Amino acid sequence: MALTDRTALVFGSSSGIGKAIALGLARKCSKIFLVSSNPDKLSDTASFIASNTGCSCVGTYAADMSDLQQLNI
Repeated sequence: MALTDRTALVFGSSSGIGKAIALGLARKCSKIFLVSSNPDKLSDTASFIASNTGCSCVGTYAADMSDLQQLNI
């Protein structure tokens, strides 16, 4: 499946399964937006993707998705 012109929003992308999904999508050169509650690991993941896959993240957002106050909704 071609993902070149798609944008993926990946939750929990700073570690574990979420990070693996983000890396897999980046290898397909999707545009990726990363979300995680850990801003330091999120930044590391974005840097890793940029330096190892040739694709870059469209953006990152550090927030705990279970806490609505952090989401500014």
